Amino acid sequence: MHKKDFPIVLRLIAIAAVIGLALLTARSFPQTGSMETPTKKPARMPTMPFSPDQLRELLKEAAGPEGMFPGGGGELDLAALKNRYQNAIVKIEFTAVENVVETKFNPTKSETYYAGQEPPHGSGFFISQRDILTNAHVVEDARRGSIRIKSPATGNVEFKADIVGVSWSESVDLAVLRLPEDEAARFKIRANLKEIPALKFGDSDKVKQADALAIFGYPQSSDELKIIQCKVTGRQYLKTQFDEFICGHQFLEVGPGGVVQPGNSGGPALNAAGEVVGIPARGSGWGSEQGWLIPSQIVQHFLKQVEASEEGRKEVKIPQLGISLTENFTGTSVWAGVPEEMVIFEVGVVVRAVIPNSLSDEWGLKANDIILGFANTQGGFSCALDFKGYRVTTGKMANWPPSSDTPATTTQPQSSDETSKLHLFELVMMSKPDDEVTMWYVRPGVEGIQKIERKMVVKPPVKLPHLGVFEKPPFELWGDFVAQDFDDFNVRLYEVPPQEILKGGVLVSFTEPNSLASRRGMNLVWREPWGFVIGGMRGQIATRWVIIESVNGKPVKDLAEFRAALRETEKIFDQKQKEPTYDPKRKALTRERYTQIGFRTNRSDGTVLHLTPAFPIDEALETRPKELGGGK
Repeated sequence: MHKKDFPIVLRLIAIAAVIGLALLTARSFPQTGSMETPTKKPARMPTMPFSPDQLRELLKEAAGPEGMFPGGGGELDLAALKNRYQNAIVKIEFTAVENVVETKFNPTKSETYYAGQEPPHGSGFFISQRDILTNAHVVEDARRGSIRIKSPATGNVEFKADIVGVSWSESVDLAVLRLPEDEAARFKIRANLKEIPALKFGDSDKVKQADALAIFGYPQSSDELKIIQCKVTGRQYLKTQFDEFICGHQFLEVGPGGVVQPGNSGGPALNAAGEVVGIPARGSGWGSEQGWLIPSQIVQHFLKQVEASEEGRKEVKIPQLGISLTENFTGTSVWAGVPEEMVIFEVGVVVRAVIPNSLSDEWGLKANDIILGFANTQGGFSCALDFKGYRVTTGKMANWPPSSDTPATTTQPQSSDETSKLHLFELVMMSKPDDEVTMWYVRPGVEGIQKIERKMVVKPPVKLPHLGVFEKPPFELWGDFVAQDFDDFNVRLYEVPPQEILKGGVLVSFTEPNSLASRRGMNLVWREPWGFVIGGMRGQIATRWVIIESVNGKPVKDLAEFRAALRETEKIFDQKQKEPTYDPKRKALTRERYTQIGFRTNRSDGTVLHLTPAFPIDEALETRPKELGGGK
């Protein structure tokens, strides 16, 4: 027996001893329901060798510091985990702005606040003496300065917290809150603690299918910390029905259905050792679907960037190739000239499109290239990619690049675990700037395997202004629509393709319902932050954007040019009205009264429609607020 096995054996002996004592005691009691009549006076009830509290402590000791009984079928000791870690977990409440998106898309709108009985809330946990980690989507609707936290350590007394870092990216759904120094001091006094407890991260790559995890948080309208055990059912990339990735990384998938409820978001999922291995981010309510956790490896990779984002004013930089991929097939590989052995092992994913000005464009990739493998020297991996773009983890092609003089039986250690079977997008996303990366590909019509060797850089296809959580963008309200320059917030929610941004123009971010603009074709549909259309009929679009490209036939490339063009048309109409021959009764027939706005918009079938309706200038100025130069 190995030395490391002795503690487990001793714990098993302790459990057996406790159970044995309990059974011995039970046998000393008369059995209920027996029809036998005692022939003599029963003996005096024996004295219990241990009190109930002592038995409980023995069982806790047997369970060990990791809160799991050896040989107990993977069941966690939830009571032990709660006793050890509950004071590090907090409920996050705030005053919610109900129309956050609308006020960013139309900054003239006043904020409206949620007025329900239960304040909006989520969960979080301390990662240091003052810092609390949660999901970005938990606090995205919070009015500035309204966030407060509660903890079991303080009897649910409220403490003020501020947002110090937040990421707007769906791939990094994280935010960091911080207690001001005086509030941290008050927290310690109220909790009678020398130090505020903080949780530590574990390695989510070591989490296996069927492992038990404990999810802590404040689900639904609960004001009391809840804990529930779940089992890891697998790992999952969340994608739309069109096979587009919702975000770049795998989620830990847990069940049964309903274990991740609204309010659990941002709390910790602990393993048996009390380490954070995941953060609940998306759930299924009370339905039968699973819940999804952000793996701790993703959290730790981006945490420093999130902390340094200054309330979200600095963007979190995520490497991306700037390509879309499509599934490969044997015939496609054969036609492109992929080596026979790689066709047999189904290696290589097809590049469907390359976004102009993207990293892949700079590297020279083209549509219809077939990417065979990807390597990162600093990341310590070199792997083949299968027909769908996932890392090959078994078989001869797990050894990449394959060598003709290497027998098929001698391969590197293989693993079929989902932790290793990552998609190319995640392999790139988790690369760091200046990492040395290599990509192998085949190009139809070009003989042999091509190779790209570069240093990884963060190069978004389009450089967009970054909008912080509490920031409002520049805008032009004209008539019953609002126009803005492209920024990372409005582009994300309208899902504007980079190709359209590169063409130039200004984005229509808001139109009044049933207005002249909406009836002229400016029909907008945006999606909520962190919201996705996964179902629906094929061909149904989730968003509809409108991009203004000209005024009276003159192209406009940005908001400044759009404003200047509008002011010019307003000036011409004003001069026309001052002419002696101007007849107000014929205003509707006066050409100078109208401004022709040329714009393009996406249709439900994926095509782009170009329209050039004319808008009456006087009516546009009547609806424009006086502080913006409108009104009578």
